Amino acid sequence: MQSLIKAIESNAITEVKDILAAGADPRKIDYFSNLPSVEIAKLLIHNPINQNKSIELNKFALLVLPKPDLQYENQQYQLIKLLLAEGWDPNNPIILARLIHLNLNQQIIDLLFTNNNIKVNPNYLVQIERL
Repeated sequence: MQSLIKAIESNAITEVKDILAAGADPRKIDYFSNLPSVEIAKLLIHNPINQNKSIELNKFALLVLPKPDLQYENQQYQLIKLLLAEGWDPNNPIILARLIHLNLNQQIIDLLFTNNNIKVNPNYLVQIERL
């Protein structure tokens, strides 16, 4: 699993594909030190080798959301945008609990609350803005 995480964090797309082809299971990933690229995220969400070993959207969101560092803001925004495009529903209670305690930038908050497909319940916006 370490080799998959290392390849993801190095943005080594070919290596990620090879490791997935060798049978690695992205559902077992429990952290990212560096956020993956959107292209690698798509590979993890739609594992082309084995769809039964594709990372679930809520789990992926929980790996992506806890990165409030400025260096990750744009990457985090792009990954959340991808999740929403894939049909991710951020109204899951576990996700909402995490959102309330994160220091998200305004661009990400706007994305979550104004998304055309799925919007976060506006009652949570009040709680997020109070923090």
